[in-house]
Amino acid sequence: MRDTKFARYDRENNLFYWLDSQGSEAFCLLHRPQGNVFVCTELAQNTGRAITNDPVRLRLAISEIFEVPYDEIVQIEAYNQKSYDPNFRGLLSNRYSLVTVEGNIERQRHLSADEYHDLIGTSKCLRFYVFRELSSQLRGKQPAQPEYFSSLDEAVTTYKTSKAAVRDDEWDDHVFTALGVECKYPFVGAADIIHARNRKNYLITDFSRDGQFQRLPEFHEILNELHVKIGFDEMRDYRDEDGVVEVLPIGQWEKTMMMLLTRHKSAQK
Repeated sequence: MRDTKFARYDRENNLFYWLDSQGSEAFCLLHRPQGNVFVCTELAQNTGRAITNDPVRLRLAISEIFEVPYDEIVQIEAYNQKSYDPNFRGLLSNRYSLVTVEGNIERQRHLSADEYHDLIGTSKCLRFYVFRELSSQLRGKQPAQPEYFSSLDEAVTTYKTSKAAVRDDEWDDHVFTALGVECKYPFVGAADIIHARNRKNYLITDFSRDGQFQRLPEFHEILNELHVKIGFDEMRDYRDEDGVVEVLPIGQWEKTMMMLLTRHKSAQK
């Protein structure tokens, strides 16, 4: 990549900056999942200089920075229903549009979830798993075996059902139920995301050690959906190589998300 006079890319944080036609700096989260596909996610701080306001300039900037022919760019714009709330960072997306530019005219077409995942090459890369009654299994009653799901909603329902079945006298500091994600492409890996123990839902930060999951645009949405559909009471942080666990309050969700999504830069050093 080479620098331009009106654009720059913060690779560590996946932030892309450019000057619009009025000379004002605009920015967005930018992910390149594969080839010439670029996913631009609007941030709340960018309100008033939306990524759709100057599509030609943005596409030119992407073309020059990444050395991709202008006409070969597959540009996907991602939005969140809360992205215009000044108190929300707009990090996560639940609406996607395929953007084409003819001359100076921008055209958009809404993408279904399947179309979006097909375009970014991840339609079959992720699946979810749930361990039911993991605490009793780990104590030797039977081998712990996960149940796999292609849909997050199915995994969430199973997690909630399993947690609801726990009697009050069964709760302790052992993990009773776990929900996680497994990736087949563009890397192979698996990580727990949420554990139920002592009646609480814990966000598990195992996935943030090497930064691979954070680089998947859809993973941001998965975290947000779990936050909405289940909710996190506390966070168990597994950063240390010696296995030391730090229990932290979730606090303001967008601050927790920014920490997790940018943590991979320290793992790369």
